[in-house]
Amino acid sequence: MTGMNKAKFHIAILFISGLALNMCVEPYDYPAGERSNNLVVEALIASNPGPQAVRLTTTRNIYNTGNQYILYVSGAEVSVLDSDGRSFPFNEQGGGQYYSDSSFSAVGGKAYRLRIVTKEGKVYESNEETALPTSEMDKVEIAYTVKSEKNELGNFVDVDGFSVKAIVNDLPSQKNYYLLRMTTIFKVLTEPSAYQVFDRELGNYVTQPKSCCNICWVTKPLDEFVVFSDQLVDGREEAEIPLTFYPVDQKYFYDKVYFEVTQYSLTAEAYVFWKGLYDLKFRQGTLFDPAPSGLPGNIFNVDDRSEQVVGYFTVSDVTTKGEFMTKDFIPRNVVYTYRYTDDCRTLPNSTTTQPAFWR
Repeated sequence: MTGMNKAKFHIAILFISGLALNMCVEPYDYPAGERSNNLVVEALIASNPGPQAVRLTTTRNIYNTGNQYILYVSGAEVSVLDSDGRSFPFNEQGGGQYYSDSSFSAVGGKAYRLRIVTKEGKVYESNEETALPTSEMDKVEIAYTVKSEKNELGNFVDVDGFSVKAIVNDLPSQKNYYLLRMTTIFKVLTEPSAYQVFDRELGNYVTQPKSCCNICWVTKPLDEFVVFSDQLVDGREEAEIPLTFYPVDQKYFYDKVYFEVTQYSLTAEAYVFWKGLYDLKFRQGTLFDPAPSGLPGNIFNVDDRSEQVVGYFTVSDVTTKGEFMTKDFIPRNVVYTYRYTDDCRTLPNSTTTQPAFWR
């Protein structure tokens, strides 16, 4: 792999790590002697209710102590402009995250472009992207299955779980491209009554019970995503899109797990980008694979087109479906093993409010 291809591959890994806008971003270690602090943009504007989000970060050079830890881009002016000339501002909320007003969402058939002005005065824009209509997702289909997988010792063991696929009624007589992301929602039972703090005088932990709360619902997005073209299923009703294998993890089965799939429409250009990103993350390499190459982004420096900007401004129409995974599907006894001695509301993306769809 050449030095340039290697650099592009590492840049892609940075973008993959921040794929879901609320996930952690791993720093990109730029090879010595190469330019660092390239802008990284994560922006997917969808037709589902806002707020919409844009994340701005940078690459870094670990050999340059002056910019080892410059990751988040703060103080920028971020906005999305539609084809009617309206501008929708995004406000910074820390960590390189910028959010729109909750009323803003993409409208099917309308074109949008992203505009970023950094505090240094650099201006970045994207090409226009249109929110294409997406096919109806009929349902999410879940089936219990057992797979043979290699463990850490290299031995094959049986792992049980759920194979998940989306059933889509593909729009006929047109090319359709999809991005599918997955999220799980599950109920947890914690032990705030056993909460402990460290007592410096005693030199050990002492129990300081909390009065609330021990039951929450936690939302956990999956790192995985699927990119799909309808080339072989154009216009087919109930076309199957395989998604993932979800192993049975006992700490998530206090009650049951709700598996939600969100399907995003993609333009042909956006599909090329996301397919390249998928291949970099999930494709199993062989001697015959092509070397990693630069992902075809659509964001540029207005005054310097030669500057490399990592990322793609995506605009999508969306549809969402979900299904429950319950213990009834599992032909063995699943014992809840999760122990968390604190208020369940301190868990990331947790709430004490039962979701309206929970049954």
